[in-house]
Amino acid sequence: MKFLSAALSRRANIKLLIFDCDGIIFDSNHLKTEAYRQTIRSMKVSEAGVEKFANYHLSDVSVSRFVKFKTFFTDMYHIDGASVDTLVEEALATFSSQCLALYSQLTPVEEALSLAKRAPISCVISGGAQTELAHVFKEHNIHLHFYKILGSPTTKEVHLQELFNETGIAPDETLFIGDGFTDFKTARKLGTHFCFLKQMSDWKNYETEMEGATNVTRCEHWADVLKRIDFDEVQL
Repeated sequence: MKFLSAALSRRANIKLLIFDCDGIIFDSNHLKTEAYRQTIRSMKVSEAGVEKFANYHLSDVSVSRFVKFKTFFTDMYHIDGASVDTLVEEALATFSSQCLALYSQLTPVEEALSLAKRAPISCVISGGAQTELAHVFKEHNIHLHFYKILGSPTTKEVHLQELFNETGIAPDETLFIGDGFTDFKTARKLGTHFCFLKQMSDWKNYETEMEGATNVTRCEHWADVLKRIDFDEVQL
């Protein structure tokens, strides 16, 4: 599979394709933001606290919920007499329940599935909970399109490095398609090609935070991503 990299102005040979989940395979970002609000609100947090958490979430949507809830209740909002661990566990359970209901109502993006089916190796690396992702992908009968479906609490960086070790595929033979800051940071740190898909993203500061990066190709829509990809005849 060849990918035309805007940053390098040449076609890169891609053997491993990485997909983020929210904003890439499902148009779920705005709904998950509201699910976060409802979760925090249900825990007797003030409306100011609810919006504080929402703004923290939107500052980097691709950070896992495990980190977000822990940071919020440890450093940003304290409920008297409640242990942080108890609050985090309650928030995780409530949020997971809301997310499962949310995903059941969504339809996977056909362009993402089409690409996953045709790529040499396709994997999902998401900030979503891994057990939840496994359920969602099976519920929509799309799990067989992916070599692995990986999520939190393990970080994206660890997952990606383990894939390199397992497959023997090099970072410059890998394309990460994502819509968030953590996706970009992971790709940059590990040296992969990164395709930023703006279509469903709610990453507000992407222009300034990706400024000067040499591994980034920016695409407005899924159609723009697909235009940059060619498949060898043997893979058709």
